[in-house]
Amino acid sequence: MPTVSGAVLEVGPATVRIRPNRHSDGKSRVPACTTSISADLIAAALAGIDDTTVLLDERPVAVADLWRRVISASVEPHCRALTIVHPSWWPPHRVKRIVDTAASVVGDVRALPRSAAVADGESATVVEIADDVIAVSGPGRSPLVLARTDDPQDVARTIGNDSGRSVLIDAAPGVAGGAEYARDLMTALRRRGVAARPAGLSDVSAPTVEALPVPAPRRWCGPVVVAASAALTVCALGVAVGRPHTPAPALDVIDIVEGRITVRIPARWPITRITAGPGSRRIQASAPDAPNVAVHVTQSYSPGEVLDRTADVLRQAVTEQPRGVFVDFNPADRRGGRPAVTYREVRVGRDIRWTVVLDGATRISIGCQSAPGREDAVAEACERAIESAHELAGTNGSA
Repeated sequence: MPTVSGAVLEVGPATVRIRPNRHSDGKSRVPACTTSISADLIAAALAGIDDTTVLLDERPVAVADLWRRVISASVEPHCRALTIVHPSWWPPHRVKRIVDTAASVVGDVRALPRSAAVADGESATVVEIADDVIAVSGPGRSPLVLARTDDPQDVARTIGNDSGRSVLIDAAPGVAGGAEYARDLMTALRRRGVAARPAGLSDVSAPTVEALPVPAPRRWCGPVVVAASAALTVCALGVAVGRPHTPAPALDVIDIVEGRITVRIPARWPITRITAGPGSRRIQASAPDAPNVAVHVTQSYSPGEVLDRTADVLRQAVTEQPRGVFVDFNPADRRGGRPAVTYREVRVGRDIRWTVVLDGATRISIGCQSAPGREDAVAEACERAIESAHELAGTNGSA
């Protein structure tokens, strides 16, 4: 009779690999129930995690089947428990795909965000470095995900000093230039007076009650479909899927960081990001199954502005446009629990209901697009965006 044992599988962002787990005797070892994983399978599975089909050896393969092969190649048949350590910023649908697949291979599947594994119980801010993004997680907070710029000082300015809390910098295995970036970021943080030190994924406890079980696959809701934009920085909410008694949100959402602001949008909506050309920085998140449904977000640097002044400027701009294009102007409305200027933009086959709010030194405009008379189709996404739109800390004093 083979020994029933547990395994710890590190999944993403750049590789999949077995981790040592910590046993009751205090010793760490790679569990006997693990085996090797094909590098080609790993690369294809990670590249296609948000798709339904990918090419492997020039042949189409269902992504669900591909991940099943990866998980099956990671654990042997007698393995009965598996803890999956995943990037903290991964959206719920992505974690769901891995967990659902693992549940078809191993009876007891548990998920753990990478930041929790790195912190290992310490009340610290964890910085995860990936190829394109930097995720910043703190105790009790959803991750803030930033673009990985060429200059680590850009990231250091965003992190700041959170009441003296230590900052742990983790470069995931397989991330190009991760170790060098971690070193430079640590130097930049220390120059700003932040207590930063390198950290990695410590030995993860083998599956126990503390590892928090993931609900059975049938309890997940929503289809596994998404169109992702690699150029956009996002962070997932509610990724700690193993927490019991926490109902899933009605709409999976992510926080995006763009320019001076952060705003919450649906996790599965494809995103177009515009940072050049005329006009302000702006993004458009579009419903994948409804071409006319979208959320537009623009911003402008407006230090010292008050809402009355904003209303005057917008009213003047509206009156200069052709009659009937901008209607229902309200200079003293209230949306998403905050004062706002609102109006409706009428275009062929679509209406865009604009809500303009102020936060710090930034004017933020949220445009909620739908077919005429179908504003209910975008109402929930619109409300989330308006409620959440805020200026990033540290940007108040500059354009």
